[in-house]
Amino acid sequence: MGHRGGGHAVLSATRELLLFLVVYVFTQRDRTGQAPIEVIVPEARRMPLYRLINDPFRALQERGYVKIEVEMADLLRPQEAVA
Repeated sequence: MGHRGGGHAVLSATRELLLFLVVYVFTQRDRTGQAPIEVIVPEARRMPLYRLINDPFRALQERGYVKIEVEMADLLRPQEAVA
């Protein structure tokens, strides 16, 4: 029995493992309350990826991608007019 596209399973598994490791390194806290990346790189809290993973809404607000206040008129407009 042959496997069709067996390489995709290895690639997919590798991507999932890398994603897990990145999120783990940036979020898992130890007894001191630090993530592993903070122990390795003390200024990690200022890194954009760290901020995006740990507080995505605030990070996007700071970059201007998310409105801080939503007005009722914004919610009632058709999507084409908002974009």
